[in-house]
Amino acid sequence: MSELIVEELVSFQCGELLLSGVLAYPEQRAPKNAVLICAPHPNFAGNMENNLVAALAREFSPHAMTLRFDYRGIGASEIRLAENQSIFDYWDDLEQSKNYAEPLADVAAAAAALNTFSHGLPLAILGYSFGSIVGLMTGMKLNGVRALAGIAPPLSMYPFDFLSVCRVPCMLVSGADDFVFSADESKRLRPVWSSFIGQSVLSGHDHFFRGFEDQLCARIRKFIEEKLNA
Repeated sequence: MSELIVEELVSFQCGELLLSGVLAYPEQRAPKNAVLICAPHPNFAGNMENNLVAALAREFSPHAMTLRFDYRGIGASEIRLAENQSIFDYWDDLEQSKNYAEPLADVAAAAAALNTFSHGLPLAILGYSFGSIVGLMTGMKLNGVRALAGIAPPLSMYPFDFLSVCRVPCMLVSGADDFVFSADESKRLRPVWSSFIGQSVLSGHDHFFRGFEDQLCARIRKFIEEKLNA
């Protein structure tokens, strides 16, 4: 018999903005943990209904409280734009400058909201693609975060040296055929990363893991639950 899952549309504050998300949890049992799921870049199919983001929520929600959310300007999440600036331009400007202060604030606000919704359950933060940058950066600094995972981290596009000071158990998973994966950069980073970082490179898979979502999510759930329940 399949587990019954409750899904609620929720809103939470991020400064002056109201961001939107979906909270999911088991209907007939108390959730053991809380899991925040960070989407890819908004200009590249990055929203809370992304195939892998939704699959992660399905995988964890029978036993945990999950929150997936839209960054500012995406879906029902609010944004304040400059005059004549489009949402696409806003996110493109952030990507060009690599100044992620505002999406980092979105993730921190989502983590705080989930902590409130879950009444302080042990927390993990997962991020896919761009979400692995802002999710891991936020999670390694927040008190109460016990596990992290980064799926398809864009190693060829952003310096992941920041994981050298990570003190939270963290799982990184890349497809060997992913266009943002770099074997050379991965080789350079392994000695730089802290001992809390583990990496898997899956042959025969690209950035999107289409058709492999369930197997990948099950692998990530096993790692996360081991750390949260330790």
